[in-house]
Amino acid sequence: MHRKAGTVDRDAAHRLDLAGHRRRNGVVPWIAYHGEDGRARLLAAAEAAGLPVAAELRVARWRVPAVVADPLGHPALLTLSPHLVLDGLQLAAHAVGAREAVVRLPADDRALPSVAAALTERADRVPVRVRPDEVTAALVCDTGTLAQLALAVLLGPHHYRAARTDFVAAG
Repeated sequence: MHRKAGTVDRDAAHRLDLAGHRRRNGVVPWIAYHGEDGRARLLAAAEAAGLPVAAELRVARWRVPAVVADPLGHPALLTLSPHLVLDGLQLAAHAVGAREAVVRLPADDRALPSVAAALTERADRVPVRVRPDEVTAALVCDTGTLAQLALAVLLGPHHYRAARTDFVAAG
C-alpha cells in the first residue's frame, strides 16, 4: 500500500488498540474457558446467545491443528477492531484444542498493518500467524462470526441477545 508523503492512513488512525478494546468491551476471563470445563462453558454461552458457530464448535473434534479467521464478508473488522476478532479466534481455538490460530490475509490486504500491530500488543496462549493461503484446519470461521463469539462471552449471552435485538430493531 503506497501513500503520498504527509498523508494519514485513516484505517490505522481509527484502529482500536488493545487498551481501547478492553475499555470498550472488557477482558475475556480466559481462565474460565480453558480445558474441557472451559470448552463446555464456551459452548453453553455460544448456544445461549443463539450463535450458529456453537454447532460448529460442538462437532469439531478436540485437538484440531488450527482455527482460521477468514475475512470474507467482514474485511473492516480486521482493520478497525482486530482485537475483537482475535479474542474470538482465541476462544474458538481454545474450544477445539487447536495448536495454532491463523488469520488468512493476502500480503497486500489493507487490514494487514492493523492485524500486525494488534498481534504485537497481545500475548495469546494459542500462537497466531498471518498467512495468505489456504490452511488445512478443522474449523474456518469468518471474522464476523469470531467477533460475535467474543461479544457473546464479553457481554454474557443474555446481554448479547438483547444488544443484537436492539441493533436489529434500530437497523
